[in-house]
Amino acid sequence: MRATIFTILTALIIVSPLHAQSATLDRAARHTVIESVLKAIAAGYVYSGNAPDIAREIHQHEEGGAYDTASSKEFARRLTKDLQSAAHDLHFEIDYSSDALPQEPTASSAPTPTREERFDAGRDDNYGFRKIEILKGNVGYVAFDNFYRAEAIGETLAAAMDFVANTDALILDLRNNDGGRADAVALVVSYFVEGNPQELVGIYWKPLAKTVESFTSPSIRGRKYLDRNVYLLTSKDTVSAAEAFCYNMKNLKLATQVGEVTAGAANPGSMKRIDDHFSLFLPTGRAVDPATGKNWEGTGINADVAVSAADSLGKAHILALKAIQEKADANKRQRLEEIVRKLGEKN
Repeated sequence: MRATIFTILTALIIVSPLHAQSATLDRAARHTVIESVLKAIAAGYVYSGNAPDIAREIHQHEEGGAYDTASSKEFARRLTKDLQSAAHDLHFEIDYSSDALPQEPTASSAPTPTREERFDAGRDDNYGFRKIEILKGNVGYVAFDNFYRAEAIGETLAAAMDFVANTDALILDLRNNDGGRADAVALVVSYFVEGNPQELVGIYWKPLAKTVESFTSPSIRGRKYLDRNVYLLTSKDTVSAAEAFCYNMKNLKLATQVGEVTAGAANPGSMKRIDDHFSLFLPTGRAVDPATGKNWEGTGINADVAVSAADSLGKAHILALKAIQEKADANKRQRLEEIVRKLGEKN
């Protein structure tokens, strides 16, 4: 699943069905899909000025036969890869459905989700929280895979943070986190910030022609986690809102990133229906650092301690224990040294 980092927009592109249910498209049908996709990019992409260059490169692939003989699903995969390469934007994605996609409602007819419906989105996934435990040496560990809507995750997040509140250090595992919403990012960062609200990465939305700012919240449900070391585990699959979280935590000097450079996807957007079987994830916004105006698109966020994703948990655990040792009494230091020694043998 490719999640957006922030609020999903609902602008729609609805084109008449172009092809039958068959698994393979003919050249004319492929061309019509490509042109519809390129038209959507020219109209709504946050960097729409790059649309002619993107179109030129996609047409070169098309004319060179890059999509010939491909099944519909493979065509979607190849077009996704080529769009990402042409735009240098990992948020682009073409999805293919063998079942006919429903006609999406217009903005005026779309029903407003109820509070219960908003909360249900993510409930079956425990709002992204996958594992919570206390590691040896009193180090907290929280693994979560998504940033669902802030109002929905509040209770679960508070329970997770209360569980690790008495630990001496904390590891947050974002290695499989595929992003989500800006309001959730701000809420989680709020647990580590003391004092006045802090401004975080905002989002410039092309349809709104303005930047939506983001701030930490002065009021949270659970106990804050302050004055202790926090470690963020990352991989090349840490993407979108998860990257925004890392970016904010590091900017505020609240955490140490351990693992791999992140994916480098900083342009949020929404899914748009192209026809009965194809849809496009179109980036319509870009993350904006309030201090520099920059973001991590295409580059990712470098780890402070670079190790493989597979080794990052063991490495962060040892780093946490060594930091705890520095403030511990003699007896506790000795116990921690033994744990570090055993962990070192395993890693």
